[in-house]
Amino acid sequence: MPHHPIELAKAHEEFFEELAQIERVFLALDNTPHVDAFEVPYRPLEDGCVVSLWDAWNRFMRSLLLMSCSGPSKGTSGNLYTPTESRDEQAATEILKQLSRRRGSKIRVMNGEPKWFDTLALPDMTAGLCLENSGIIDSSITASMIDTGGGIILKSPLEEIRCIRNFVAHKNIGTLTKAQDYMRLPVRDVFAHIREKTEGGLPRFCHWIDSLGALAEASVY
Repeated sequence: MPHHPIELAKAHEEFFEELAQIERVFLALDNTPHVDAFEVPYRPLEDGCVVSLWDAWNRFMRSLLLMSCSGPSKGTSGNLYTPTESRDEQAATEILKQLSRRRGSKIRVMNGEPKWFDTLALPDMTAGLCLENSGIIDSSITASMIDTGGGIILKSPLEEIRCIRNFVAHKNIGTLTKAQDYMRLPVRDVFAHIREKTEGGLPRFCHWIDSLGALAEASVY
């Protein structure tokens, strides 16, 4: 009995629902208490939302690549994609770890897992997994500009989110400096930055969510 192809839309739908839940938490509370510590004050709720958003993105990328290499899959376009060689999670992770040790490879491994979120390494990962939909995934995820709908086109926030998440998780001068590179004076702390109203009067954090949702949607086409 033939197996039905894996619906890549499932990865996007689950990610989209998680984004919606994170956004509801973010919007439910404003003017949350802050903690005076380190070089700038911080708010645990906003910090938690940033970490949760980046963690959700990393898990989406992991799911997308593992689903795509596990066997025939179907994009939202209706196109069918078949990897040159089907691999389960263990085999896929192992081949990427092997490729990371090759000279010139951009793939990096941390705690036994590839850095799925790494856009610089993405072409090496999709090629290494022999994905037929590698072109769609690569071009979608590495896009510099994102159409989030409603006439709003935004610069990809992936590197910005990563740097701010790193400061939230590892508060030191180095991570703070990189995070503040994305902040406009007089804003110099995370909670003010992500709640600052931007295009369309929405907080920057909501535009991050819209952007990641759009990237995910395009990648499963």
